[in-house]
Amino acid sequence: MKGKQMKAAIWSVCLLSALFLLNGCTKKPEDTPNNQPNENKITLRILSVEQTEKPEGPAEKELADQYMAEHPNIKIEFIGVPYNELYKKVTALATGGDLPDAFFNTPEFMRIANKMNAATDLTPLLGKEYIAEFYPNMVNEASVDGKLQFLPWFATPKLLSIEAIGLRKKD
Repeated sequence: MKGKQMKAAIWSVCLLSALFLLNGCTKKPEDTPNNQPNENKITLRILSVEQTEKPEGPAEKELADQYMAEHPNIKIEFIGVPYNELYKKVTALATGGDLPDAFFNTPEFMRIANKMNAATDLTPLLGKEYIAEFYPNMVNEASVDGKLQFLPWFATPKLLSIEAIGLRKKD
């Protein structure tokens, strides 16, 4: 891959890894032009450390904008937080019952996130066939009590599309 294509692929993986941490899609009715709620609109709130960095934040936003242009029923909202504030922010949001749909989880924080019930098991979302492509030790290290807590994105065997992981409603 050439430079720009490689950067786009890397940022796609980063954005997708954030989406893989979904607690569940949040459906929020949005007003349509005639003020009628649109029940098919899905808003994904993502707590992102990338939004506080350059050039990562703008690149992540650009990928989200491209995805939303292709999928008008999905709205992606970023909540920017510096990495050194991430754990405090997730804890505060979990305590307040206002967790975003996705956040950047790490080996250092995954046990705490699991105890707070802040992260879901990603195995059903990703599928056992996809997870089997990873070295078993990597899956073990990204799991708590047999539940995959985060995707070891630095070792993803292949790029996935949002459709491949089942976030898009099939026609």
